[in-house]
Amino acid sequence: MRFWNILMEDVESTLAFPDKVLTTEKDRHNAIKRLGERFLRMTYKDEEDHILVVTVTPRRRPW
Repeated sequence: MRFWNILMEDVESTLAFPDKVLTTEKDRHNAIKRLGERFLRMTYKDEEDHILVVTVTPRRRPW
């Protein structure tokens, strides 16, 4: 997250209030949220007792 200057507040906001959630392979999910002119895409997996965040990347397009 430091490489892309992504704030923890943006990650938490994307997880709590995503604009769109897409299911991917291996029971993972992509949460997408618009932040200004860019999008934030977060890939995560629901575990039994927690949520495992796999990647967080800024995007120009939501996909």
